[in-house]
Amino acid sequence: MSSSRHDQIGEHFLKARELSDDARRQYLADIRVADPELATEVESLLLADEQEVAVLDQTDTGGFSRRMHSHADTDLVGQTLGRYSVRRVVASGGMGTV
Repeated sequence: MSSSRHDQIGEHFLKARELSDDARRQYLADIRVADPELATEVESLLLADEQEVAVLDQTDTGGFSRRMHSHADTDLVGQTLGRYSVRRVVASGGMGTV
């Protein structure tokens, strides 16, 4: 795929992503008349984008966010956060502790 084709797909994806469902359907239908392959590529990106959000919404992190906020000032060494075990503190700074 050429970089110009890639850019064209990206531009249409970003525009379609911002539209309401009805407007998006019409926008894709208009694209399909002129370039069916382009419409198919944009639709696949839109579907992948929606699935990514759904997966993130459903991810079970073992209460990670809740635990991080409730233990913000305490030492988490030895605790389990989701599927991760905190073994030691690497460094601390203005943005937090690693």
